[in-house]
Amino acid sequence: MSVITSQNWDGVTAPVLPSGWHYDGGFATGTGLAIPLSSPNLLVSVDSSESTAYYLAADSSGGQVQVSAAFTSESIKGGFGLGVNTVGSVIARAANPASPTTRTCYRATIDFFAGQILLDKIVGGTATSLHILGASLIAPYGYMGGQWFTLQLICNGTAIAVNLESPDGLWLQTDGTWGASQVNCISVTDLSVSGSGYAGLVMNPGISGESPGDVYSDNFLFESLLDPKPQTIIVPAKHAWWLRD
Repeated sequence: MSVITSQNWDGVTAPVLPSGWHYDGGFATGTGLAIPLSSPNLLVSVDSSESTAYYLAADSSGGQVQVSAAFTSESIKGGFGLGVNTVGSVIARAANPASPTTRTCYRATIDFFAGQILLDKIVGGTATSLHILGASLIAPYGYMGGQWFTLQLICNGTAIAVNLESPDGLWLQTDGTWGASQVNCISVTDLSVSGSGYAGLVMNPGISGESPGDVYSDNFLFESLLDPKPQTIIVPAKHAWWLRD
């Protein structure tokens, strides 16, 4: 396994995003209401509708990748202000990632409003649900507000999986409860989206009548599941006397 890119959003002066990323106007770096996992910045959704950011280099491992990011929503605090589709997602194997109407990818989503984890395939802008898992996000974590959940999407051939880590290091199990065992809470087989592609994030505050900027992300990680190839050094024969017995 090797890291393609990692991003904690701290190497820039807010509100700009780092170089090497494509993003629409719905994103900025900053602090907001949430406390960053690493200081000083996190990624803030500053629009009231869906926004997308993705890393500008596709993987070179044939789509054998995993993508993860931490998400939180401050509106859960006190149980108010949370709108339908208050979500954070990671995408992988993406083609046309900047265009919701033509995008193709796998997408894993944490839905703070519904208390669900979702896995979709998107082909040519049309999303099809592969699995929906109800999760106990509101109890015991939800009303504490600002709690960070780390969402990971794994694409390994036709095996597509999702796991979710809680703020206190527990893992979402296949039945929607939390446990100490690190497992994939969602596992499916699907061959609709294959090959190398881009990875990134999609966020939607989903707030009606409230100020946007209520979904936050930190610590993005894009990794290849393949081990890097060892470097081969060719020594010309006339200089290889010291290699002989």
